[in-house]
Amino acid sequence: MAEYYTTGQVTLTNGSPSIVGVGTAWQIANVAGGTIFVEAAGNPLPLTGVTDDTHATAALNWTGASGTYDYALLRATAFSDQLEANSNILGQLLVDLDGDVIGALNALTPAANKLPYFSGGSSAALTDLTAFARSLLDDADASAVLTTLGLSAFFKTLIDDADASTLLSSLGVSTFVKTLLDDASATAFFNTLGPNAPADVAFRRGNILASVAQASGVPTGGLIERGSNANGEYSRFADGTMICRIDGVQFAFNTADALLYTWTYPSTFAAGESGSGPIIMSALPNAGANYVNTVATAIGVTRISNSTASVGLNLTRSAGGASFVSGSLVNNVKLIAVGRWF
Repeated sequence: MAEYYTTGQVTLTNGSPSIVGVGTAWQIANVAGGTIFVEAAGNPLPLTGVTDDTHATAALNWTGASGTYDYALLRATAFSDQLEANSNILGQLLVDLDGDVIGALNALTPAANKLPYFSGGSSAALTDLTAFARSLLDDADASAVLTTLGLSAFFKTLIDDADASTLLSSLGVSTFVKTLLDDASATAFFNTLGPNAPADVAFRRGNILASVAQASGVPTGGLIERGSNANGEYSRFADGTMICRIDGVQFAFNTADALLYTWTYPSTFAAGESGSGPIIMSALPNAGANYVNTVATAIGVTRISNSTASVGLNLTRSAGGASFVSGSLVNNVKLIAVGRWF
């Protein structure tokens, strides 16, 4: 039920919000706010504040004639405050309904599977909203959307990768291959492979010559390894073959039947070569000056000792050939040994 305060009178001035009480006790009566209705032609005066028992201020100017009047003050209560707030909200809604935004939507004709949208500052239109689109809109998160789209769990792990490198890792691409994929040109690609690239990656001009190696009979190093020292030069191949060579050796007198030369190989052969040993080939010089106290037609090469590290060789005279004598020499003989390094 509304609460009114009517004690005394109020003096009002036309065009002013000031209210002066005559015989009033507003503050004593705990009047904190409300609306004053005057028994005269004019407007209601909602209060913005009560200064003391006889002075208050309205939110509006008094539109009636100046004078002193009987009045009724409708006290402000929680109910009246809410009623006022609701009235203000309703009033604003009525204003909005008459505005461009609501007016634009109100001009549309609803239809199945349609969604309204604003096509301008004061216009709206409808667009299609299919059942499939709604099935995406009601998904709780991105993962659920991808599932609705039919993407597999594996594909979703690719989509949520932070960068290309992570995506390639998810695809199982090795770190080394990734360094090749990001090369800008073929030259950069081969530079990445490098002259020391492992043999199980790629062989090319830059790395075909490298130290050979093996593990349990499986090659793990380069294709061809070459080396040399005072005992000659050698070539090792990835399949285990090794060729040793020396030029310009001298066979010297040993017995009347043989000239001797012991060759320490420039690289040691495998242990399996210690029996019959590697294949030995020789090339005797053509020039007669290389034969001292002997003749070429009476000479053949035989092996007299063998190990993985060296071989002893005799140049023997043929049957019926002239015997060797002290000082007999054959110079500039070429020797080749072919065997295995593993």
